[in-house]
Amino acid sequence: MKALLAGKERRAVLLSVLLALVARLGYLLISGRLFHPETWEYESIALSILAGQGARYEHNGAVFMAFSTSALYPFLNAAVYWLTAHSQTAMALVQVALSTLTVWLVVGIGTRAVGLAAAVTAGVLYALHGPSLVYVGKLHPLVLDTLFTALVLFGTVLLRERRSASAAAFAGLMFGLGILTRPSLLVLLPLALGWALWRRFDARSLARAGVVVVIATAVLLPWTLRNVAVLGAPVFVASTSAENLWIGNNPAATGGSLTPQGEVVVQLASPQLQAAISQADEMGRYRLYERSALEYIAADPTGFLKRTADKLLYFWWFNPASGLEYPARWIAIYRVLYTLYLLTALVGVWSVARSGTGREKGLAILLIGSMALLSVGQSVFYVEERHRWLIEPFLLLYSGRGCVVMFRLVQRSMFGRLALGAAAIAPSRN
Repeated sequence: MKALLAGKERRAVLLSVLLALVARLGYLLISGRLFHPETWEYESIALSILAGQGARYEHNGAVFMAFSTSALYPFLNAAVYWLTAHSQTAMALVQVALSTLTVWLVVGIGTRAVGLAAAVTAGVLYALHGPSLVYVGKLHPLVLDTLFTALVLFGTVLLRERRSASAAAFAGLMFGLGILTRPSLLVLLPLALGWALWRRFDARSLARAGVVVVIATAVLLPWTLRNVAVLGAPVFVASTSAENLWIGNNPAATGGSLTPQGEVVVQLASPQLQAAISQADEMGRYRLYERSALEYIAADPTGFLKRTADKLLYFWWFNPASGLEYPARWIAIYRVLYTLYLLTALVGVWSVARSGTGREKGLAILLIGSMALLSVGQSVFYVEERHRWLIEPFLLLYSGRGCVVMFRLVQRSMFGRLALGAAAIAPSRN
């Protein structure tokens, strides 16, 4: 980070980081989640790892060995439990540290992308970001996913600015680990390499791109080979990816995992598919869901495009079941705040496009392009609000820019009125 920040900037970033740390610890204490965090399926997988059974999880009557779309998170969870005699409090505190580190990275990137004042403003917004506070009290991969999204983008910025083998190695490592915890980050690799090496396609630049790809592949390869050994097929990260594709592409699909009436979409499969699924093992289910989803897409490509467009809208706004997945009052408050985030972000993007430096405009291509790719990639599957929270910190960078622009406009307007008033009064005293 020192490579990206000057001394004054580091002090400003530190203030945002301290606010984030205090806010996250305060939430855990006030909510009671410090001692009783909410657990998900990753808890069972972590305990299975500690018991020497591998990443094993029983789901709907079948044993899964590659269930989690975040292959990395259960192992982090297990490592913390092994070191602390199964302390969920320790895991919650680890998530506080990871989330606080994300704030540091986001603001550090922001000093280059939107300017120091806007980056610090964004840091304050993200430090107090409701979903980010809530998820440190949930033993769920979202905190780790968001951190690695920031690390991937940070690594890409370093690759462009330092143009060294060490920067390429770091970027490759972050991509490999990031994809293991959030497979959708794979879609960013072509954009990142193209952006980092733009107009620098000489032999050294291509060699650095090769280093990124080789190291990322080396990180991913052991898990893929493990899946071949355990499942008999080169499953990419998780075998549930086919089920996730089916949830967003079937006759009962609504765009999310629930219908507006609160029904679980998976449970609305046809009787024939449900019967086949109930008799199948992990890979059998993978193939059944994959075949059913792909056949449904192939039968109506126009319908697939429309569904994807609808889900893209849900990604950037709210899906019809939002009030069912989270407390209604919480969602109502968040809707208001998110609307302000969007409006100020539009002002921020306009400001960068109109008067930003060359570096700011270049980083806008990377950041906005990354948000666009991740949102489209997720929309092929199914969408919930938490999928947007992965990239919301980077949206907040442009919200911060928008806030600074509007503050300065108001400030100038006030000073302008004061100056006019003073000018009007002055002659009367003479």
